[in-house]
Amino acid sequence: MPESTALLLNAMEGCEIRAKPSLKRADLLRLVEPPGLSPVHLQVHRNYAFELVGSVLAPFLWLSRLKPVIAYGDYDDSLAFAQVDPAAVQIISLDFERYGEKARSESFSEWFAGRVRNLRGKVEGPIAVSNWPSEDVQAERFNLELEKVADELPLVFIWDTAETFRSMNGKFFDERAAAAKGTRLSNGACIEMARNLGLVRLPSVLLPRIKAIAVDLDNTLYDGVLGEDGVDGVRVTAQHEAIYKELLRLRQEGVFLAVLSKNDERDFGELCRMRSDFLLKPEHFSASSISWQAKPEGLVRIAEQLRIGVDSILVVDDNLGEIAQIRAAHANTPLLHSQSPEQTLFWLQHYPALNGYRANSATPLRVGDLEASRQRDLLRASTTGADYVREMQIELTYALNLIASRGRLAELSQKTNQFNTGLQRFSEVEVGRRLEEPGHYTISISMRDKFCDSGIIGAIFARAEPDRLVIDEVSVSCRALGRNVESSMIALALAPIIDRCGLHDLAFWFREGQRNLPARMWLRSFTGTQDISDRGFTTVAWQAIPQRDDHLQAPVTAKWENVSG
Repeated sequence: MPESTALLLNAMEGCEIRAKPSLKRADLLRLVEPPGLSPVHLQVHRNYAFELVGSVLAPFLWLSRLKPVIAYGDYDDSLAFAQVDPAAVQIISLDFERYGEKARSESFSEWFAGRVRNLRGKVEGPIAVSNWPSEDVQAERFNLELEKVADELPLVFIWDTAETFRSMNGKFFDERAAAAKGTRLSNGACIEMARNLGLVRLPSVLLPRIKAIAVDLDNTLYDGVLGEDGVDGVRVTAQHEAIYKELLRLRQEGVFLAVLSKNDERDFGELCRMRSDFLLKPEHFSASSISWQAKPEGLVRIAEQLRIGVDSILVVDDNLGEIAQIRAAHANTPLLHSQSPEQTLFWLQHYPALNGYRANSATPLRVGDLEASRQRDLLRASTTGADYVREMQIELTYALNLIASRGRLAELSQKTNQFNTGLQRFSEVEVGRRLEEPGHYTISISMRDKFCDSGIIGAIFARAEPDRLVIDEVSVSCRALGRNVESSMIALALAPIIDRCGLHDLAFWFREGQRNLPARMWLRSFTGTQDISDRGFTTVAWQAIPQRDDHLQAPVTAKWENVSG
């Protein structure tokens, strides 16, 4: 991490939490831009001097290795969107008080929702919309309606400036300087808005989420050294308890927790059993490396247990020497130096690519699915073939063109690498369009077995052409692989569509990627075609699918949740 970025980490802790002076604009502007940043284009639609926010946004985005390139539209209360860069992230930020009493009418919410929909129709990328920072009851109602609009439209996200307003205890606005500055926002509010936008809102829109947190024990989750001070000697403060609750919140949202510590594992077990104020328990951690092994090697061990890459794990440690070793061995692993409980808590709430993500039905199921996969491995070792599948008691639930699953379907298309036939990387906007377009059949596949509910683990993006069903992509989460039902799962999804449309052939689009060999091997087996063309169609008659009847009669339970579309 460049020195300027490391200094920024120290500078940007929340002043409310650590009782130190708030960030100074001059200090932020003096920071040196680190090398190797990726530009991100932002287009701001505003009716006030947003430049006072935008001018201090860059240092916060540097932590995500991003460099903002900002285009400002004219002051426009009408939100006409006369000039729109379709490649940019769109930001709508308004001073709602400029609309006077009109803003407090029900028709204003309807008008604003219409303008957001209008912008959604003009661009494919993300739209971040600032809500109304005010104590006014009508503002609260407006914000609730805005949340509904964001839930309805793809890739529309709320930038929660109302929460920033509440946290600043009356210091958000500076009416006296409004005329001179072109905004009622106080200098502190501009910085806090930039901090939230740069650390939370934009990274959660642009970057994949950190999948796991590997946390040290000594002087990180408590004060003291467990091996020297003993279970009764380490000190748990109120700030440590707040850290525990924050970690448990993140776990509930689907982020894996792990322990990476040089300690005796028996001591850790005793700490969990004996200290009621230590709220974290062994069952909360999906992986661990508690030993005297070097931490870079311990991190690899944790990654193997979680079945993810080391670059998807945030390491939290109080020892700069250990952090340096991990950085030397794993240059792309995100790191957090735990200098104090207050600082650690702040960064668990603000670390880029950790917070602000929109939940879907599959998100909280990932943690439980990992433990279930270990139980499946044990079952596989004692049974084989159809007996294994039957013993698993697999239930498949299909849904056709279900708008509510739009976000999860896009996530599967964008993030699935191994079992992804088309690598189309459909955006949420594109998925939404396919869900509504006649002749398109987008199927979500949910799975559960005797061990756990895995949620939506598969997506099929298909469209009907004369006499054939074109499958633009099949995406199946790696969490669903290894249960020996991939072919049955997909055949059972396609059969009703083939019958309904009276089609004869299947045409699978395939694009080769660096990691989708499993998808190619499956396509060969399913179609009986050895020569799978890259960036081309593999066509096979539905009746000629090898073992088609066996796939359709597999010992699984299959049902359709809806038949609309």
